[in-house]
Amino acid sequence: ADLDALRGGRFAANGSDSLSGWAALLDAMEPAAIGEVVWTGAHRASVLAVAEGRADAAAIDALCWDMAQRFEPAAKELVVLGWTRPAPAPPFVTSALTASGDRARIRAALVETLVDPETAAIRAELRLSRIVAFADTDYDDARALARLVRVAETARHRHHALPDRQQ
Repeated sequence: ADLDALRGGRFAANGSDSLSGWAALLDAMEPAAIGEVVWTGAHRASVLAVAEGRADAAAIDALCWDMAQRFEPAAKELVVLGWTRPAPAPPFVTSALTASGDRARIRAALVETLVDPETAAIRAELRLSRIVAFADTDYDDARALARLVRVAETARHRHHALPDRQQ
């Protein structure tokens, strides 16, 4: 099956504010092609919704899909229909009020953690191998997806109840 075959189908989605679990789906399909939305609150719950037949498909974050393949038996019943366009990793953030010296120390601690042999096992499980410095413009596609969600929310309010924004 491909996405065109799923037109009008039921799609599991984390929440209306999820870039990988909702905006990626809107980017891959016309919003009008999405029939019913099964709001799940999490990628794992979306995997389960599809595996249990409560939804026909879902957009799952690549790291979450990798983890589901390793740890969620229900994921073995699912197949990948396609991949969305690549996006940079989620950023590590701190308060804008954090002093620049403290920001430098936090960055250094992150880098040190990612080379510390004692963290090797957990880093392998989490698929963390390095920290990459992205330019702000590298997140422009993610911002475009966020705008797409805002436009689609306005249109979908006429047809489907959206969940409250999650904190």
